[in-house]
Amino acid sequence: MGIINVLYYDYNTQSFTGIFKNNLVRFFLRELIVYINAAIGYYVISKKLINQQMAKTFLLTTIILDLLFITSGVLRQVGFDNVSILTAYSNIYNIIGSGMLFLFFSGITFIQK
Repeated sequence: MGIINVLYYDYNTQSFTGIFKNNLVRFFLRELIVYINAAIGYYVISKKLINQQMAKTFLLTTIILDLLFITSGVLRQVGFDNVSILTAYSNIYNIIGSGMLFLFFSGITFIQK
């Protein structure tokens, strides 16, 4: 998403350009990134770190946080846009989209061994 903000965001008009002007395109791209991270994280925790229960917990946590992310996004689109919803939206995406959640669960797996 960082590359999209650099290449397709017009800071003069405060809006996205090209195909990324559409909210649904950006939403589906974010969802794709989240579930790619989830699949890779699940695989690494379950197969490489050999902790099936932690892998399931990681996947469930990712899905729950994604549902909260979607809910906050829908609230913003419907008009319930305020600072707390925007902050929740941004924080949840940073957690599930950046790999921090994977690092957290990987760390817990190493501590348990």
